[in-house]
Amino acid sequence: MRIEINVEDFWFEDGDLESRLKDYVVRKAVDEIFKRIEDKIKNRVFEDIQCLVNNILTKEVNEKVKEFIKEGKTRSRKNIATPISIEERIREDFETDGGWNSTKETVTNLAKKFANDMKNRYDLLFASQLVAKMNEAGMLKPDVAKLLLDIPGAKT
Repeated sequence: MRIEINVEDFWFEDGDLESRLKDYVVRKAVDEIFKRIEDKIKNRVFEDIQCLVNNILTKEVNEKVKEFIKEGKTRSRKNIATPISIEERIREDFETDGGWNSTKETVTNLAKKFANDMKNRYDLLFASQLVAKMNEAGMLKPDVAKLLLDIPGAKT
């Protein structure tokens, strides 16, 4: 299918077609530029408002949580019917020695694990430094030092 448009078929005064085409192109360009600027402004305003709202909400939520911890009520472990403050419940949880979630036992286990990890790291560091110094002094054969420093399962 072929469509031909003969511009001479339209009735325009002399020079009118050129000015109308220019006006059309300018109007379309201005519309496109306006649309792009409008989109950028909308996005920027949305980002600024979102940031502001997030800051306000974060601040208010933090204040509400602090207020709830200070003034809120929950149930006691010892007597479910007795409402106590959150601070008292936390203190009660830390002071109670027993149950599945014994805070004292959990902290003790974590401290022991951390101490063992640090001791193992120190022992490995000390041993690797000792081997390196012995190798520098010529007290080990070249391949022996390399084998001793490549300890399987050790973190480098």
